[in-house]
Amino acid sequence: MSSYKKTENPENEKIKILNCSNSYKEAEQIVSFIKAMQEKKQNNRSDYAILYRKNALSQPFEQCLLEK
Repeated sequence: MSSYKKTENPENEKIKILNCSNSYKEAEQIVSFIKAMQEKKQNNRSDYAILYRKNALSQPFEQCLLEK
């Protein structure tokens, strides 16, 4: 389930909030979203950043990014 919140910037871009059952599903959803945005907007990988609370959470993201 995801929901959207509005930012306070003039464009009112929406923030997507994800509820995932585990860190691997979270990584898969985020990496898929980034890939879709790259294709849609023709952006570079360097235009994105993934922030996480602790280093141990990087492993699922690393795996998903290497696979895709």
